[in-house]
Amino acid sequence: MDGNVGNMPNGGGMVKSTSSVALCASCDRCRARKTKCDGARPCGNCASKYMKKNKLTSIEGIDLSEFDCIYSPAKRRGPIPRGASSRKFSQSNMSQQSMQEQPSQNAEWPSAMQQMRPSGSNHQLQSNLFAQVMGQPQQQKNANFNGQNMMSNIPNNPDDLQQQINMLQQLQQQQQQQQQQSMNGMGFGGGMKQAEPQQQQQPGVPNTITNHTHLLEPTDAEGGRLHAYYKLSIDELFRLPPTPTDDEYCTRLNTPGMTPQMIPGSQLAALSASRFAEIALGALVHGEVSLGMELCNAVVHCLRESVQEAVQPPTMIIVSKAYFLLAVFRAFRGDMLRYFKYRRVSMTYLSKIEDTAETAALLSAITYQDSWAYMVHNGNERLVPSVDDSIPQIAPVMRQSYANQTELKFDVRTDAASIASNPQNKSWVQGAPALYLNNEAPLNARSLDALACSIRTCCDQANQRFATIAKEAGNASVGDMIPLDTINTATTNAVQSHENELCSRNMVLSAYTLMQQDENTSKNKRVNEGQQLVISAMDAFLENSDEDGNGGFSDSQIQSLLSVCNITVENPHLLHHAGPTYHIVTNAAIGRIF
Repeated sequence: MDGNVGNMPNGGGMVKSTSSVALCASCDRCRARKTKCDGARPCGNCASKYMKKNKLTSIEGIDLSEFDCIYSPAKRRGPIPRGASSRKFSQSNMSQQSMQEQPSQNAEWPSAMQQMRPSGSNHQLQSNLFAQVMGQPQQQKNANFNGQNMMSNIPNNPDDLQQQINMLQQLQQQQQQQQQQSMNGMGFGGGMKQAEPQQQQQPGVPNTITNHTHLLEPTDAEGGRLHAYYKLSIDELFRLPPTPTDDEYCTRLNTPGMTPQMIPGSQLAALSASRFAEIALGALVHGEVSLGMELCNAVVHCLRESVQEAVQPPTMIIVSKAYFLLAVFRAFRGDMLRYFKYRRVSMTYLSKIEDTAETAALLSAITYQDSWAYMVHNGNERLVPSVDDSIPQIAPVMRQSYANQTELKFDVRTDAASIASNPQNKSWVQGAPALYLNNEAPLNARSLDALACSIRTCCDQANQRFATIAKEAGNASVGDMIPLDTINTATTNAVQSHENELCSRNMVLSAYTLMQQDENTSKNKRVNEGQQLVISAMDAFLENSDEDGNGGFSDSQIQSLLSVCNITVENPHLLHHAGPTYHIVTNAAIGRIF
């Protein structure tokens, strides 16, 4: 390849090129390895191999012959192979292609960007990217330069050429760093506010969603397995309203001709958030913590997308459920700050929804989960992390008048909006069991609310007894450690005012009666093992001791303890109930041993 067309600096070396000779579109090395070649001189693959082999960071000053990047003449007769017309050697033409193609050929495009690519050639995209970085007019970059015109657009100074190449390499590194940040979860270690700016850096759909979308398909075996773990553990007790399929959601909208393809993006995001939340908890139950955390991140991404626009009434219950399940996930992880944040957001949406069976079921689950938080913090709201700065308090929407005599008797509003927005329930639902007193609420929700009230009452009674024992022993400092407002709580005041109806023992018995009614009236006669486990465990400790007065367990208590052990052995996933179930069952097992 000798000729006298002209000399041009390339990496510091001087190379002479021939007159018009049609060459192959790829260099010999790339053709032998069947890898994509960018057509530069040297090509990106050969340059990378040389820098890696010699541990270099730049090819400046390296003679072209050192790269062993050879383009053989095209052997085919007839029309010139595609791309070869731009490689009819003059050496300056090759250098211009190196500037335009090399940076973007090695860049890894996100999956969303792959779909957004135009149908035009890759070279056009690369030219656009190059023009943006270099700040030069796009028409000038897309022009086909030949001879003197091309030579006039190439920097005469090798340092200027190298500076431009360095700028393109920096752009490529920035794109790779953004993709790596997306794969690492995009900043969920510090909460929702910290993750938002990083999400804006990543165009398209986050990897935490695209990598796991297949798990939401009804036919996906892995997704079905994770959802089964969720159903066998958490939902076995809560019986939350199921997330509708796309077709069911279209039916719920009651819009003629509505199809899943017509569902707005924000509403689709809400549906995906609820589905991701269920399988995230399923993964956590099965011990797949890493997968659970990735799915949890997907929930946050979907929820953020779902609230970009005003949440519509048909979607509010779905968004509220997703936020509650996200709160349960954080409670399992011991992150109480985000638990209370997500709980408040869930209650905020509940306060805007009409009173239905679905809202009652979700609210009863929140009430039972709250009894765990109540127990952990010993009923002391001063120990609860404050979220008022980040999540505003819920505006009260309670009715001014009572709806029936039951509400008047117990001084409580029993509709979901009033319960969720009651300032008394800011940290946890307390006071008289409103859902239990609502005869129109589902039986399962009433039973669960009765159990939650019984747990709160037991906690208050334990505080009172401990304070009394401390004072009788003359240890006033220990008694003072228990604030008075953790003894005279809203729940205690309600129970003392209606001892016969709301005492712990009677509440457990009422929960058992409601559970049996629910099982007898359900279509599939399904046994609620979740509630049966909790009721048996609480019954063993709330029943009076035997008639002999020797302080031992009665026969019925022993039967209850054996029932707890048998249910746990048959279905160990029940130990992963949200709320205080694990603590109650553990105490029952210890009582059985001793």
